[in-house]
Order: sequence, then structure tokens, then C-alpha cells
Amino acid sequence: MFNLNSKTMKKAIYLIILSSIVLFSCKKDEKTVKTSYQIINNNEFISSTVQYFNGTLWEVVIFCFNGDEVIRQDNIKSITYGGGKSDIKEIECDKVKVSFQMLPTESPNYDLSLNDRVFTVVTFPLIKGQNNEIVLDGKTMIQNHLKSGNLQSFFKTIPRP
Repeated sequence: MFNLNSKTMKKAIYLIILSSIVLFSCKKDEKTVKTSYQIINNNEFISSTVQYFNGTLWEVVIFCFNGDEVIRQDNIKSITYGGGKSDIKEIECDKVKVSFQMLPTESPNYDLSLNDRVFTVVTFPLIKGQNNEIVLDGKTMIQNHLKSGNLQSFFKTIPRP
């Protein structure tokens, strides 16, 4: 049959093992990077006589769009002031728009006009294949009904101690 000496056999086995290692280590990563977003609340602490009104965003709703059509809605109970972050949410859409209220349902002032739901003026485009951080702060433009403004000027209308 075959007359292979020990040295040749060792080389053949070594090459088979080496090629197997190279083959399996170079295998294409089948995991594709998903598109996701995370909302960050960079509002500073607000000192106010209104209970719960401290810069936290309450009842946050994220509207997910493909083109002009809303395809999904995500709800977040709250995002605290001073850099609070939502969980990272995987999404398959082109852009998002954020809506929130300044007071929670527990607030005795929940039903007052001061707590009307507001929406970001900007619809945030998402970059495919990465986590998109959407930062809201005192300069974020908001709209409420037909009125536009920014959070900083909105905060100035709230009673202070």
C-alpha cells in the first residue's frame, strides 16, 4: 500500500490540523449588527414647587417611522434627568420621533395644561447597523399642538421655590 515514513505522516497531520484551524477561524461572522436607539436625558435638575417636576421625562413614547408611516411605537415609563438613559432598543426603521410628558400619572398636577404631551420637532434619522444615541436636553426643540419652543424656555414658565 502506502509507504509513508513517520516524518511525512507528521507533516500531513500537521497541515490538516492547521488548515482546519484556519478554515474555522476565518468563517464569516453570521451575526449582523442590528440598528438600535437609546434615548438620553441630559436635562439638569430643576428646582420647582411642582411635585415630580425635576427634569425627568415621563411617559416617553418613541414613534418609529419608515418613510412617513409609523410602523411601531415604544413606551418607556421614565428617563431621569442628568444623563439618564433608556434601554437600548433594536429597531428596523428609518427614523424616530420622541414624545414625553413632564409629570407622571401620580402627580396631582397630571391633568393640568402644564403637562400636555410634547413632541420633538426633529424626527431623528437612524444610521443603519449601529446604536443611535438620541440626546434630549434644554435646547431640544419641542412642539405642543401648534406651538414650538425649546425645553429651556418651557422650564422658565414653571413656578420655582
